[in-house]
Amino acid sequence: MKWLPIFAIAAVGGFAALGFAAGTFVSDQKEASAALAAQEATAQTEAVLPAGEAEAEAEAILRAAEARTAAAAPAPTAPDRADRAASIEGARPHLVKMANVTLPVRKSASVSFVVADLAVAVRDAESAAHYVIPQNAARLQAAIETAMARAADTPILRGVSIDSQQLSGKLTTALREDFTDVEDVLFLTLYKHDVGYN
Repeated sequence: MKWLPIFAIAAVGGFAALGFAAGTFVSDQKEASAALAAQEATAQTEAVLPAGEAEAEAEAILRAAEARTAAAAPAPTAPDRADRAASIEGARPHLVKMANVTLPVRKSASVSFVVADLAVAVRDAESAAHYVIPQNAARLQAAIETAMARAADTPILRGVSIDSQQLSGKLTTALREDFTDVEDVLFLTLYKHDVGYN
């Protein structure tokens, strides 16, 4: 019974060694046959075409391929269309998605929870890249949450419904004091849920 595990391990090791040896032999045979086939192909090519004609034929094939590629390339756009496209791209605001904000608004008989998914429009791609950095995004997020907490004391968030445009204007005004490149605060989703006291 003690010999069975030892015999099994020896058998596995023997089969692995045989497999390695067979693989090495087969790969050597394939390399030798590939080298022989390459030599035969070279000899046949030299027998069919002299060296100068083979190079000329290769260059003709290359020129034909380049001509087909050039014919398939799209026509360049007119300069005025390209300039307009660049100016439209430059005028488009760049959006930076911010984290979800949940804010409790305490009233006399209930608490309203305001939940908002926000994005901030900034003036250029460089500013957008600035707010992708976690430290800068955290500063902007904290400023947004502070401005929303201040708005919780106003009728904007205490009313029956929330006027998103008015809240966006208030937040944008508050943010522009410290973040001059912020153009607008946009609400991707904005809803509130009232919870009454029992």
